[in-house]
Amino acid sequence: MASPITVSLLFTDIVDSTARSQRMGEARSNVERRAHFELLRGILTAHDGREVKNLGDGLMIAFGSLRAAVDAAVAMQQAVESDGHARSAPDPRWCEHRRRDRG
Repeated sequence: MASPITVSLLFTDIVDSTARSQRMGEARSNVERRAHFELLRGILTAHDGREVKNLGDGLMIAFGSLRAAVDAAVAMQQAVESDGHARSAPDPRWCEHRRRDRG
């Protein structure tokens, strides 16, 4: 049997993104969302994270450890608050993926 692979997932979400988009207009909202994701992607890279999926107003990010995911979540929240970007709600989750040897 193969050894278990531990993966920590971090989900981010721009709080009230639909209402914000309606207030700002689509063009301005898209610019802000791209800047927000650029900020988050820099942090996930610094913490050895890998973007799994863009969820429209959030990201799904995989890390090799829970510690890296939590450290990245804290760094993201601090960066978002200090930079005045859209509020983001990082949500670290832990899971263990087991694969079976095929042989």
